[in-house]
Amino acid sequence: MNYQTNFKSVRGEVSAAEWQTRLDLAACYRLVDRYDMQDLIYNHITARIPGTPDHLLINLYGLLYKEITASSLVKVDLDGNILSKPISAITTMRDRRSISTSGCAWSRISVRTTP
Repeated sequence: MNYQTNFKSVRGEVSAAEWQTRLDLAACYRLVDRYDMQDLIYNHITARIPGTPDHLLINLYGLLYKEITASSLVKVDLDGNILSKPISAITTMRDRRSISTSGCAWSRISVRTTP
């Protein structure tokens, strides 16, 4: 498995604690992908940055789990405001219109369901 995402490294721009959290979260995304527990691009995993009361890391929408790196994660606050976004060498994102099997099945159900 050799994937390339072309994101500029942010290692020198973040604290040691944030960088370690980025590494751990990116590894988590890769493990979830490796064990086929992902749902393409339609889920997320977050991690709070140690030493900050309200800063989280989350994946950039549109990337598959196997493409996520420490430098491709987005930093947000608890209100969802973007605090820092990765800089990509990719000029346009690929068009991803894939729908998971389970998502496709649920969207086709015409009967009303109750929780």
